[in-house]
Amino acid sequence: MFALLRRLLSSSGADERPAPAGQLFATAQELFVAGRLEPARQACWELLTEQPEHADALWLLGKIATESGNLPEAEGLVARAIELGPSVAKYRLTQGYLRQVHGRLDEAAACYHTALGIDERYAEAWNNLGCVLQLQGRLAEAADSFRKALDINPQLAQANQNLGSISRDPLRLEAAADGYRKAIEDRPGDPNLRVDLGNTLRDQEQFDAALAAFDAALALRADHAEAHFSKALVLLLTGDLARGWEEYEWRWRREPVQRRFAVAEWNGQLLPDQPLLLHAEQGFGDTLQFIRYVPLAAQRCREVIVECQPELRSLIAAMPGVVRCLAQGEALPEIGAHLPLLSLPRIFKTTRETIPAEVPYLRPLPGKPDVWRAQLAGDGAGLRVGLCWAGRPEQWDNTSRSATLDFLAPLGALRGVSFYSLQKGPAALQAAQPPAGMRLIDVSRELRDFSETAALISILDLVITVDTSVAHLAGALGAPTWTMLSRIPDWRWLLHGERCPWYPSMRLFRQQRAGDWQAVADQVAAALGDLISARTASES
Repeated sequence: MFALLRRLLSSSGADERPAPAGQLFATAQELFVAGRLEPARQACWELLTEQPEHADALWLLGKIATESGNLPEAEGLVARAIELGPSVAKYRLTQGYLRQVHGRLDEAAACYHTALGIDERYAEAWNNLGCVLQLQGRLAEAADSFRKALDINPQLAQANQNLGSISRDPLRLEAAADGYRKAIEDRPGDPNLRVDLGNTLRDQEQFDAALAAFDAALALRADHAEAHFSKALVLLLTGDLARGWEEYEWRWRREPVQRRFAVAEWNGQLLPDQPLLLHAEQGFGDTLQFIRYVPLAAQRCREVIVECQPELRSLIAAMPGVVRCLAQGEALPEIGAHLPLLSLPRIFKTTRETIPAEVPYLRPLPGKPDVWRAQLAGDGAGLRVGLCWAGRPEQWDNTSRSATLDFLAPLGALRGVSFYSLQKGPAALQAAQPPAGMRLIDVSRELRDFSETAALISILDLVITVDTSVAHLAGALGAPTWTMLSRIPDWRWLLHGERCPWYPSMRLFRQQRAGDWQAVADQVAAALGDLISARTASES
């Protein structure tokens, strides 16, 4: 291979002198862009054989290692390139990306700022900085960063996509799709561009086209984890659960560091003599939703041990079928097999018709509802309704799933109802200034863990919430719940309908236009008004 590269890059057809370093590196870059990672890697190593301190070759090897999923190797190579070229902005950009995928957001932002200190017109650095700011919940700053990227390069597809998603601007998304299509024409062998195009098409609600883009990426590289995972999200969202669960297993191949166990993953087989460990892997809502599979797993195992977030431990420990419940970080006992919770639907071949949806499958702890009942006794007659309007800022899609308390102003015009704030996190501060006319009682400081929240929900007449852990908790308790959803919701809510197959006691209120929480709030207020009228009529 090396000799062939030398011949291809020699200065004339009859001369086999070594190719100049610049030509060899240019060819390595062309091979990388074309998706030919192994030839690109070999070209870089040939160049380094001749020039061991060729910083660009080390940097490109780092990018190749990143694409191959070898992130520790990538970090070392890029760090060495930075030692040799501390004032090269693109090295800092790549280092920032590697720190970003490890979740080290402050360090990633510092790298991007260093890149911009070297070149303040580095559009890609402004875009990546915007991504970090968005992950940190600093949405206004993120939007400004994307705009700065586009001021420099209006055709930068990633920045158009990011700004389009955060601002819900369809023109930005169209510009992003056009940019990706143009880039694919120039670099047809790059599967990443097709994944980016597919995700943009998903945001445009062109789901068949999005799946086609992911399949095109997989035709170029069958083991492209991001393409498989993005495909899974669209399949699940559109109701193709069987294929979706299979593709969803690729989520683990996207992780820079994977958790290791001494035992194999459970494949659904009988474990009559050994315990099964089921462990939480994502957010609170995911744990609350998929802990429903414990009774099914318990039918096949001697005992089921659950490892979950500390805030959920007391609630899940009381669940039938759970022999022992550990908080994350505690020492594990001897087990026969393990499985992450979100792999259970695949094990049980769950379809929309076979979702285990018997509620309640979680219950408040004994005695706690009575404490709340006594505390609320002096709040007067009328409906008691819990409110939650925002999710965690760190969640990747929080900008689309969260509203503000102000959007719920139509509820303030209703009489015969008391509202209770179930909101946690930074958005809980909004409860200090409720919309005009709204009687909002802030009990959020007393909700120290989910067992307290569960006890309060159990004595309320209704919970109104956005897509957050409160929705899953209320649904798991079988409490009447109204969940307000963005135009393109998380996959578990599917695309259409008022009823949720996961939670029979839940009614879904969907945006008809991206970002339009006002129309959703008006619809919720009208439905709540009808509920108040019906209750008043029944009591008269």
